Amino acid sequence: NQQKINLDDYIDRDIVGYHVENNLIAIEIFFVRNGRITARSHKVFETYDEPLISLENYLAQFYQKHPLPKELLLPLNLDSNVLHELLKTKILHPKRGGKAHLVKLANLNAQEHLKEQIHLIKRTKQRTTEAVKALGELLQIPTPYRIEAFDNSNLFGEHAVSAMVVFLDGKPAKREYRKFKIQYTGKTNSDIDMMKEVLYRRYYRMLMEDLPKPDLIILDGATQQMSAAKEILQSLNLDIPYAGLVKNNRHKTNHLLLPTSKTIKIDETSNIFHLLTRIQDEAHRFVVTYHRNVRSKSLFH
Repeated sequence: NQQKINLDDYIDRDIVGYHVENNLIAIEIFFVRNGRITARSHKVFETYDEPLISLENYLAQFYQKHPLPKELLLPLNLDSNVLHELLKTKILHPKRGGKAHLVKLANLNAQEHLKEQIHLIKRTKQRTTEAVKALGELLQIPTPYRIEAFDNSNLFGEHAVSAMVVFLDGKPAKREYRKFKIQYTGKTNSDIDMMKEVLYRRYYRMLMEDLPKPDLIILDGATQQMSAAKEILQSLNLDIPYAGLVKNNRHKTNHLLLPTSKTIKIDETSNIFHLLTRIQDEAHRFVVTYHRNVRSKSLFH
């Protein structure tokens, strides 16, 4: 929205404000054209330099790509000599009046954006890094930074496929996802046979090609899936923690099934619950999409 401001002229000017906290700097620029704030730009990034040097460098780069105004209003404590040399435009450090008020406003906006960003970072950390750590503690295993989760999909035994999704530090690593077209040709494509085949192919290949080893394997929580995992991991002489995700009768993630057949109820308000639900939903989405593609290709043929 265009905000009217009280300055006695209609000079095109940019107003710069900033705020620093927790090694983060927020920079706010108001663009004043014809006596109105017509647009704003805000940027938040990590800084390990002196904050004012970071601000100076940012502005030097910013004005290589954006038109220079007739006048640039900067906070009082920013030394403008270098910028003046580089930008060749009028630079002011207003101390009072309408212009000083605008710089103060830009500083306040920068502070507000930084507060939002810090909250977002904290929230993301709770949902990812901290949730992964808590999951490790719940399962009594080292923190599972790399989680691999599997899901199967078939329609009356036709076009059986499986898929694996990978979460690194609580975030999906889509480049690492893998699809498997089931090769097993027995009379039934039972879930246990599919799971055995997929786990064998995945972890045999991991050993052969020296691929990264997961810290935790997550399966759809049926008991037969767990026994498939036990058999395959033992046959490959692999000691990787694994657990099954069991849904309740409302098809909602409800508890974890351990190799010992012990179950652990998950608090539905916890970050662990939300992490596991995201992993399960992502595995399901990925395998269903793949299955749909395979099925439509087959129908087309």
